[in-house]
Amino acid sequence: MTTLDGRRAAPEAALDPSGRWVGAALPRKEDRRMLLGRGRFTGDYARPGMLHAAFARSPFAAARVGRIDTTAALELPAVAAVFTAADLGSPYLRAVLERDEFVPTPMPMLAGDEVRFVGEPVAVVLADDPYLAEDAAELLDIDWTPLPAITGIEAATADGARQVHQELTGNCMVDLTMFDDESLPGIFASAPVTVGGVFTSARVDAGTAPGQVRHRTGAGDRREPGAGHRS
Repeated sequence: MTTLDGRRAAPEAALDPSGRWVGAALPRKEDRRMLLGRGRFTGDYARPGMLHAAFARSPFAAARVGRIDTTAALELPAVAAVFTAADLGSPYLRAVLERDEFVPTPMPMLAGDEVRFVGEPVAVVLADDPYLAEDAAELLDIDWTPLPAITGIEAATADGARQVHQELTGNCMVDLTMFDDESLPGIFASAPVTVGGVFTSARVDAGTAPGQVRHRTGAGDRREPGAGHRS
């Protein structure tokens, strides 16, 4: 590690004698290029003919999606294409869990005739410039028909509730007891105090990733079939 004037800097701290990394203050290696404006981020990379994508997203938690008029967006300069789910053949991923109780449901890459959450993408714009792509996405004229949003367990399980996914019954994807034990009723019955209640929390993702983007570029080389570049 070096200082801004090029001198060699002393490490901030040595590793623990045991060699453990956790809790150790490690020397930083990236500061010089960042402070001098020489850092490179995903948005800094460019390749010949590269296009930028921007998505038109739902402002509603639940709605029917009608006609999507792309005329105004396609008239903007540098806009290469606009795609909807129908244009791409309605591609989707399928949510699965290796349990018999689980009901698989499709997760569309672009929503087709219905959106199920705020921000769900319904169309993608490709353009030479990222800002023009965003501008074009805002010009899409989308026919929305808002639906009653399902915002809690009580609403989801109520008699006659609208099914968010038609594959489900009672808006339930899986109903199971993770740790079933025949001794549990007796344990609760003999406990001097038991506490019950309904508890809510924010959405939790057990597989949270750090707030960073990885960039990878593939480019063929005509001089050497099969050669390429990754960064």
